[in-house]
Amino acid sequence: MKRINYTTVEELLLSDGFVKWYQQTDETEVQAWDDWIAENPEHQRLAKEAVKVLRLFSEAHENKIAEQEIRAATNRLTDTIRNMKSRYYQRVKSLRTE
Repeated sequence: MKRINYTTVEELLLSDGFVKWYQQTDETEVQAWDDWIAENPEHQRLAKEAVKVLRLFSEAHENKIAEQEIRAATNRLTDTIRNMKSRYYQRVKSLRTE
């Protein structure tokens, strides 16, 4: 059995094994961390705090992506409006010269 010996939230966040447990990507890590968390109330507290931080990072990352998508969509819309305006003014100008 893997021996886990962390005492701070920061140590958990820096642990590849803990991140794998959080993401549920490695059964061995999941089992080891589940056992570690269950063995001590302080471990439970540390894990909960670390999970909160990981969720905040995840939400911030998702919001960043959404922000970039919104900016790109806004730019496309602005470009479309400019092109439409440009064509409209060209037509009006050509009608005046006829």
